[in-house]
Amino acid sequence: LLRRFLRIVPLYWFALTLRLALVASVPAISAKAFPPFQSILTSYLFIPYDSMGYGDAYPFPLIDLGWTLNYEMFFYIVFAAFIFLPLQRAVFTTAGVLFAAVMVGSAFDLGLPFSFWFQPIILEFVAGMFLAVLFLRGVRLPPLLGIATALCGLAIWMLTDLSSIGFQCNPGCYSFSRLLVFGGGAILLMAAATLTSNISLPRFAQPLAKLGDSSYALYLLHPFIFRGFKTVLGDVTFPPEWSNLVYLVIVVCTVAIAHAFHVLVAHLTHSIKLLEDLRQMLLGNAVATVINHDGQPGATLAHADQYRALRAVFEAIGKHVLHHGREQRRIALCPV
Repeated sequence: LLRRFLRIVPLYWFALTLRLALVASVPAISAKAFPPFQSILTSYLFIPYDSMGYGDAYPFPLIDLGWTLNYEMFFYIVFAAFIFLPLQRAVFTTAGVLFAAVMVGSAFDLGLPFSFWFQPIILEFVAGMFLAVLFLRGVRLPPLLGIATALCGLAIWMLTDLSSIGFQCNPGCYSFSRLLVFGGGAILLMAAATLTSNISLPRFAQPLAKLGDSSYALYLLHPFIFRGFKTVLGDVTFPPEWSNLVYLVIVVCTVAIAHAFHVLVAHLTHSIKLLEDLRQMLLGNAVATVINHDGQPGATLAHADQYRALRAVFEAIGKHVLHHGREQRRIALCPV
């Protein structure tokens, strides 16, 4: 959960603070006045609130893309309440709570924030948990069955007549029909991608997987990057035949900028973790006592232990610099 917090919250708070700074310094970019304190507070705390003026049925935070994070944080809070249980019991208990929440939300006319949190869309988290359990238990699909599963997922998206099931995305996409169509297709595609045996990315495509790591940064930052390009190129007139090329260049630059920012944030958060590890190591050594030869506790700090702790941390920092693309690193404690 701490890793998820460090991945999600700092970047979202940065984007939210950037938006507030832009609205405060350049009011012309927004038709609305500076938001009230309640909108700011609920946006930072991931609490559904109608900050954008769309009505209670679609309670967007000040960064409207953040509505998905309001669901995600709700799921993390529920799951964290049962994380002390064994994995399978934690998953089934969390699933039961989320199913009950959806039933309550369907049966009663609740107000915010529960009218937002108790929507059927949260059952997609239940499907994700079950897929994770299957993966951890070693369940695998034969390649042909995996391909068939993926094709079924695509078929749901491509062949379903949304109007025939009363699907609407106005004002929000949280309903059971959305869960069945968008969620159902996504669940089947994820099952095929995670559970199919003997599949892997071709070698030439593996560098593209790095872009997946920065997809969250792209999700949050692309409106700011697009606005920057619009500001810079607003007075530039391109020949009509160049329009597709210009769009392609802007998209590629946007992806590159978001990826670079993701790498920077990853460096900073990992450095903070290393410093915390160093503090914990030194604190642990400082409070430790050394038993001397006559069995009495001594008050001296073990210099060898201190050296090992420092050496381990600086070795980890060196590995982080050389292999910054890796998300997980082990700190090697070398003997002196």
